[in-house]
Amino acid sequence: MPTDYPDDSAKYWTMVNGPDGKAIDAKPISSGDTVEFITEEKKVPTGIQFTFLSVDTSDVYQDFYHLETYQQITPGSEFILTPFEINERKYSRQGTFRIVVNDINPPRSHHLTSKYGGMSGGSTWEKYQLRVNSDLGYPDIPHLLTIEDDGGHFFYKFFDGIKDGSDITIASTDLTEVDRYVDVSLPQSAYSSMQVYAYEDFPTEEYNSYMIAGTFSGYYAQRSRQIPFLTRFPFYSTMVEAHFNEENYENHIRYLYQKFGSIPTETIVLSDDMKVTLTNRSVVNYSTSPESTYLMRQTGFYYFDEDAPRMPSVAWQINSPQGKNRISEFPKAVTDRYPALDIGKFQHGRSLFFKKGRNYDDLINETLKGEPRQTRPYEFYFTEIIN
Repeated sequence: MPTDYPDDSAKYWTMVNGPDGKAIDAKPISSGDTVEFITEEKKVPTGIQFTFLSVDTSDVYQDFYHLETYQQITPGSEFILTPFEINERKYSRQGTFRIVVNDINPPRSHHLTSKYGGMSGGSTWEKYQLRVNSDLGYPDIPHLLTIEDDGGHFFYKFFDGIKDGSDITIASTDLTEVDRYVDVSLPQSAYSSMQVYAYEDFPTEEYNSYMIAGTFSGYYAQRSRQIPFLTRFPFYSTMVEAHFNEENYENHIRYLYQKFGSIPTETIVLSDDMKVTLTNRSVVNYSTSPESTYLMRQTGFYYFDEDAPRMPSVAWQINSPQGKNRISEFPKAVTDRYPALDIGKFQHGRSLFFKKGRNYDDLINETLKGEPRQTRPYEFYFTEIIN
């Protein structure tokens, strides 16, 4: 673990389980430490399971536990635990301003943002006039207004030199339609939503993007739609989602597409071929149907015990390629130290099944090979099941 790993009031442990789920060993680790798990070569199991545990007892009333497990690890692997590195720009309200658009039908959606993101405010439409009120976080930088009409077409306009108290009026004819659309194919009778953010350069901060689109379709009988782009930008964050009005919320399912990088070059297809069903939601006997139609799985479990001392809040993410490895117990050294950890109390929270564009080796390289986990281009399709 690097010396600059955040210490605060957290305590860290590393744990190893065999492919059968049984605990092998556990060791504490601190910032700057190196730990090794050594056994006789003939006893080394293939497909071991490695877990990193952090325990935060700094809160006055309760303790927080977080576990991250990586399954089917090759014996002899070396891991370097590194924090996620990204800067967050601090927002400071510098005033308010307003933009009025005349002669416009009621829009389906609209967004007003700068390159540092959106501001809070309120909007009204009345008598063919759209009034967009906004807080001002960054004066004298460009702001982008995007509007989706009732036909699903997107229009935009940039505004320069905005200051506290600016009150700008334009006509709808001053808006320009975006210069690129990408087609989306959806399952029949699905809800859909989409988000498109644009970046002037490669992002090094958490909030530094214009919002081109952020819209929810309502109940959507059509099986296609388009998402908008402005080709003047070099980088985009694109998300498209399809989900359904499931009567059984315990199998609430979403199909998603996400890309960070250039404009998508092909039709985005979300189809029922992405469907996965959970047949068992417990940690020990977790199973799906079909079992092997994904490249990688990330499953989150949790529990909160308000009746136990210090009201432990426990979250556990298990990362796995295809396979049926499960963990059935924690090492005794850990449960003796932290008796609040009870493998029988975990409930399923959500599961992600990556269908295209992201595999298990990518995850291992990003999170366990010592490279800072900064944003980089990606594109993948995945299925999410909640609860």
